[in-house]
Amino acid sequence: MSKRRILEEGVSYTFRSYYEMSYEADEILAEFGYGLDRSRLNLPKSGRSLVGVADLQARMEEMLGLVSLSSETARRETLILLGILEDM
Repeated sequence: MSKRRILEEGVSYTFRSYYEMSYEADEILAEFGYGLDRSRLNLPKSGRSLVGVADLQARMEEMLGLVSLSSETARRETLILLGILEDM
């Protein structure tokens, strides 16, 4: 049995169209032959001393495992919640 297609042939999609779909990001990427790897990203580090970064990082990693980030709203609300927690 073949897998049901998400994207319709001959239809033009905008970037916003993908956000409005009810599919997870990994399902949409699979349509193009790509996969999604959720892993820690190692970026260049600052030499400045930043207070509370380790605590915020730990909370973010804990929460990201519990939240589906498939919609812009979910991503935004998660970041807002993290900001509120940081102020507490």
